[in-house]
Amino acid sequence: MSVRQLGAQTIDYVVTDTFNVFSFKSYDDSTEMEYGLKCSNQEKINKKYRLYYDTKKTKLARQFNCDSNGLMDTLKEWFENGQIKQIYYSNRNVDPKLYEYTAYFRNGKLNFTRKCKNDSCLTTIYFKDGKIKEKLYEKGIRLYYQEKYYANGQLMFAPHLIENDKVYYETLYYESGKISQEQYWVNYALVGNFKAFHENGKLKIVGQFETEQEYFSQMKNSYRDAVKIGKWSYYDNTGTLETEEFYELNKLVKTIKY
Repeated sequence: MSVRQLGAQTIDYVVTDTFNVFSFKSYDDSTEMEYGLKCSNQEKINKKYRLYYDTKKTKLARQFNCDSNGLMDTLKEWFENGQIKQIYYSNRNVDPKLYEYTAYFRNGKLNFTRKCKNDSCLTTIYFKDGKIKEKLYEKGIRLYYQEKYYANGQLMFAPHLIENDKVYYETLYYESGKISQEQYWVNYALVGNFKAFHENGKLKIVGQFETEQEYFSQMKNSYRDAVKIGKWSYYDNTGTLETEEFYELNKLVKTIKY
């Protein structure tokens, strides 16, 4: 049942210097204002809040509903010029993970969107020109898959699907499209062979993390961080060997410089 159906009480505020307002950096790295007013589960009463930029109450800043459990049901927010800033919808009484969240830049283009159903969420972040900057797929509390792009549209990386006990190959790229790194993942740790390249294609780093078998033998009941083993070699952009490091279970035991 919606707040409107329950006939929620409407409370109006005007944004002033004495109102609880603070600044933060938004996704487009511009300073935005955030309002301290929010739903409170201490007040189990249906309320509809409206905030205005002006005392005549003609320029809405924010409007949202609080349900009978003190949880936010729907939110809309505007820039001072009247452009919609964000829209948030949730049916938290039915499912706390069911909601949609859309935010916009001042130019009216999408800033990011987030849609969740059951335990799965998809978040898409955009550049100001409308190109996709990043996609994140989540299951439960875990990041499941992620794509990230440069401003020119070039893929930065498209990591593995994070699934229990499965090894995935991953390639990272420079903005030019040249390969930056080649690596393998299992769960949240790097395993096996690792290579990094200079943008001219010359080898930059070559080394090895513990093997897949070693990872699983030590994992027990929790995930483990990456563990460096053996020799790691570092090259300059001409391909000349500069340094070698030797590891025993992530502990650096010897360094040779050339």
